[in-house]
Amino acid sequence: MSVSLLAFARVSEQRCRVALRQQPGPPEPHCRYRSSSPGVAWASLWKVDNTTLQFVRRLNRRMVALEKAVAGSLVLAVFAVVLLQVTMRYLFERPNPWSEELSRFCFIWLSMIGASLALESQSHFVFDLAVTTLPRRPRIWAHRCSTGIVAAAAFGFIILGFGLVHLAHGQRSAALGLPLAWVYASVPVAGILMLLHLAAGLGGTLPEPEGKSH
Repeated sequence: MSVSLLAFARVSEQRCRVALRQQPGPPEPHCRYRSSSPGVAWASLWKVDNTTLQFVRRLNRRMVALEKAVAGSLVLAVFAVVLLQVTMRYLFERPNPWSEELSRFCFIWLSMIGASLALESQSHFVFDLAVTTLPRRPRIWAHRCSTGIVAAAAFGFIILGFGLVHLAHGQRSAALGLPLAWVYASVPVAGILMLLHLAAGLGGTLPEPEGKSH
């Protein structure tokens, strides 16, 4: 496979060189990045990769807006249900049998969506004291390793989450009679959203140590 990729890269590089010689104007975007090494395979693929990345980032922005809207709605729902439960319990002494269950289900979905949004905005707790003191190349590898660990965790959410959904198929909650699979579906959904946020963040800038500016 590597041999075929190398052959494809060489053919693409030759096409770019021909286009650069024949075209008097500025070169195409996928022909701008040329290397003196004959084995460089990815310069001719820059245009396709950039187009795909832009599509992923547009999709990510739309999903982030949807996540924020859903999270805000869930916060309001939890607040209203808990307020109703407290009012019925302590003022009318007639507590609702379903309010606690509904608020718990909403809070589960809110937690998973909030974790996804926190990953997108890099709001999770990070201990970066040791990483920021490293030179640039080790910091790049540390950043890649942390991204890989988060991606592995997201894959785990997806696989285990779908397993939970399968196990809960046909089961219903005691008070509301809602399918429990809907509740457990928050786990794989959060994993998918996390992978989308990670993919949209590819090609971003590497965080610099404090006190350094570009």
